Amino acid sequence: MELFNKIILSKKELINFTFSKLLNSQGILFTYFDFNAFNHVKNDKKYYSIMTDKFYTFQDGIGMYLALKFLRKDADRIVSTNYYNWLIKKITKTKRKIFLLGYNFKNEFVVRKSREKNLPLIDYHHGFFNSYELKAIINRIKDSNAEFVLIGMGKPKQEFIAAELKKHLPEINYLCVGNFFNYYFDIKKRAPSLVQHLQLEWLYRAVNEPRLFARYFLGIPLFIHYILSYQRAKFNRGLNYEKT
Repeated sequence: MELFNKIILSKKELINFTFSKLLNSQGILFTYFDFNAFNHVKNDKKYYSIMTDKFYTFQDGIGMYLALKFLRKDADRIVSTNYYNWLIKKITKTKRKIFLLGYNFKNEFVVRKSREKNLPLIDYHHGFFNSYELKAIINRIKDSNAEFVLIGMGKPKQEFIAAELKKHLPEINYLCVGNFFNYYFDIKKRAPSLVQHLQLEWLYRAVNEPRLFARYFLGIPLFIHYILSYQRAKFNRGLNYEKT
């Protein structure tokens, strides 16, 4: 899969990318790549196309990490929530303007939480809108003079929205952050430290958020099937190469 060659695999590479590219460039599309993203890529050609051609990505989660190790790729264990916490501090330190798009927060709540955390948030719009409202959102982002648009709408919707926004406002950086701001704004609690250490944060979420049952208990076996199929295809290509 061509996408594997583009994914940021190590913490060092991710930090280098952040300072050399993300914080010093314009017009970047950036997102995390976990087992759920892999499943969407395998089943949606349009999603595969934008992830391959338009996005910078970094590997996220225990499932993706173990899959990369199985495929003999040199990778670190990266947790997107930890990275985004670190990244927000860097953006805040430089006082770059942020527009938050997604979730279903009340505006006054977002304003209060942003003040508490000294977050340079310039504006916010919830994530429950249709295609007819997108033009107004584009104008609102433009008028805000935001430098970063952080989008939390779940995969694959957030990546499609980011790619569409970039067509109209190409000089802004778009970061897809998934569920991150539910933790950042203290709406949800992360798994206890021991559970995180045991690499079972996904199970904690599945138990505490029944809506995620299908993602994990149906999605994980599907993900394993895709990884095994990918490895078999790679092995067979190697055999055919040896015969020629």
